[in-house]
Amino acid sequence: MASKMFRHALVGREINIVAAANKSLIGLQGTVLLDTRNMLAIKTGKGKKRIQKKDVTLMIKIEKQDIIVAGKELLGRVDERMKK
Repeated sequence: MASKMFRHALVGREINIVAAANKSLIGLQGTVLLDTRNMLAIKTGKGKKRIQKKDVTLMIKIEKQDIIVAGKELLGRVDERMKK
């Protein structure tokens, strides 16, 4: 399922990077620790990673669904994104 506007909080959610400008990020998965205006910090099996939202496409588990979201749709602070 693809999303036009993503209005969910990401902290604590499981994510998987399905596309990225940096090909070494593809397949990276973990739990979101921090969601800033331009970056996500995620906890992976190999430690913490910081990724730029604009450079990735994510698969996010919401309840029992996997949602594909372009990182560009996630730019901005969480509170600003939820108001749109």
